Amino acid sequence: MSIKIEVDIQRSTTIDTHAHEAFSKIATVEEMASHFPKLEQLEQVDDLTYSWVLEKIGTEAYKHRVEYTSKWEWHDTDRKVTWEPVIGTGNTQISGICHVREAGEQSEVHFATKATLVLPLPRWTKAIAKPVVKKQFEALIDTYINNVVAAMA
Repeated sequence: MSIKIEVDIQRSTTIDTHAHEAFSKIATVEEMASHFPKLEQLEQVDDLTYSWVLEKIGTEAYKHRVEYTSKWEWHDTDRKVTWEPVIGTGNTQISGICHVREAGEQSEVHFATKATLVLPLPRWTKAIAKPVVKKQFEALIDTYINNVVAAMA
């Protein structure tokens, strides 16, 4: 038995760097991945498709390893990076976007990500597990976003 928990995160911030320069600092999947906390393994599947394995996260009583594969795409003219899940791989599906826009002499960085985590837990635990999992995953993603933004600045 398993439960699905969905997490939808959107964050925006302004940095004191020109958009072109900020975007140039996240030019590869490896650069983006280097900012992800608890990343245990990154494996290139093909050109822009990567499998991610995170360290186990959770509570003392229950820890879970998040595994997923995403296809990445860079949209240089729009200064956007997008990633879409490869269906049928891992135990999580993650999609998202990082969009860097000009804001005068600064840049506005918009991050959005959606994750569907499949946890091997009985259904009756969903009400208890959902807020804990969401909080921990949001903290992980917020740290990631802060790390990427700091690298761009």
